[in-house]
Amino acid sequence: METKKCSKCGEEKDIKNFSKDKSRKDGLQLWCKKCKKEYHNNREKGPIKEKNKIWYQRNKEQIKEKNKILYEKNKDKILEHNKKYYEKNKEQTLWTNKLYRKNNKNKIKINRQKYINSFISFNSNTKIRQEIELYEEIKQSDDKYLMCKCTYCGEWYKPTQLSLSHRLSAINGTSSTRGECRLYCSDGCKQNCPSYQQKLYYKDQIISTSREAQPELRQMVFARDNYTCQKCNVHKDDLDVGIHCHHIEGILWEPLQSADIDMCITYCADCHKEVHKIEGCTYQDLQCV
Repeated sequence: METKKCSKCGEEKDIKNFSKDKSRKDGLQLWCKKCKKEYHNNREKGPIKEKNKIWYQRNKEQIKEKNKILYEKNKDKILEHNKKYYEKNKEQTLWTNKLYRKNNKNKIKINRQKYINSFISFNSNTKIRQEIELYEEIKQSDDKYLMCKCTYCGEWYKPTQLSLSHRLSAINGTSSTRGECRLYCSDGCKQNCPSYQQKLYYKDQIISTSREAQPELRQMVFARDNYTCQKCNVHKDDLDVGIHCHHIEGILWEPLQSADIDMCITYCADCHKEVHKIEGCTYQDLQCV
């Protein structure tokens, strides 16, 4: 009977009491199974766990950096190993995943909701973070999250990871939905944007009668008026409707002044309708007096 001395308890035991370890010359671990089990039990509920926790918090950044370097150095080997393991255990993996989804439906639903509503760190090294700056204006928020400009109003806001993912999928041509999946800070801006889900012309208009302000002009007017309706004096975030850029003079009547920021003003959708009921400023007149 082959025996081995446990370096923890010092007892001579049968090699059956030792787990395998390919890194050792004899192919066995230094501690016996009993000592190993006692260690893990104490680790889970004792001073060892607290001590390890404190040590990890002190060396958290160093550990992450070390693991990152190690991964980059052995990236190809790790990917190849994972690929071989998956092919070897494909059926078992699929069955395990299916069983997990069946038993954790509520947990998956909660995690999915968290992902939909979560933001992305400005200093993140994810693929989404690396690609989005190629197509969108970005900056860092006060709480160190990534911010983008709203396509409609031009206000800086924090987009969710899901919206960024959809935007990149649309750009790369891999999206399952139609459209460009542009970024909007609210549903109001999305619905008020004249080009949202449109193919040829602005919403409910044909090209010969379209009076929509240029996107850059609209955003400049909104920023100047602090995204607040100049008639009811309510901010965009407190409105149930969107905000519009209104031309004080009709574009068709004053085409040279159509891009003049001083000839435009911010109104909410409700106030904008009221303004266009004024005599001489109706949609048929196309001018204000």
